[in-house]
Amino acid sequence: MLKVEDIGGELFISSDHEMKKEHYISFAAYVSDSSAMVFKQYPEWNLQVTLPLYRSGKLVWYCTKHGLFYQELRRIKK
Repeated sequence: MLKVEDIGGELFISSDHEMKKEHYISFAAYVSDSSAMVFKQYPEWNLQVTLPLYRSGKLVWYCTKHGLFYQELRRIKK
């Protein structure tokens, strides 16, 4: 699972996942019913993505060693 933080109107996505040349997250994407945003990631860089705060959608990412993963994103009501 990637870490998702609400930073005042935006979502900050990060991970402690290994980011070595042989094993890293190649991309992270936000997918909703009407749009998709893809964020290319690079080995030896930390995974950090900032997204606009949407109602709901899926966060999808690809690990070069373990494949494709996803998690649901839902806006938390206060």
